Amino acid sequence: MKLFIILSLLVSINVYSAECDTDYVKHNYLVIQLLTSNSDTSKSLGASQRDCLALTMQESESLCPTFRQFEKKFLTLPEEVQITKGKVCFKKMLEINGILGNIYALYH
Repeated sequence: MKLFIILSLLVSINVYSAECDTDYVKHNYLVIQLLTSNSDTSKSLGASQRDCLALTMQESESLCPTFRQFEKKFLTLPEEVQITKGKVCFKKMLEINGILGNIYALYH
């Protein structure tokens, strides 16, 4: 009986992981579509989703729980809010990578 429970749990984890991987790939494909759109709003939305997900993933070690949390907390926000938050995420990514300081130093 214990073996059956353990095997069932492992199968459930694998199915969950596969679903998450598929959703993650779909999301990235959608972001690429937004970024290559002719609409400035769509491009901004795609950039926001890309940058905020990258920032979120940088601060975490596991893909699925992090991506699911990102779906719940960020992708459910109105597009305008996502775009505004995306600008903050972009700035944080630049700061983390030390780029913002270098750009600031060039112009001041």
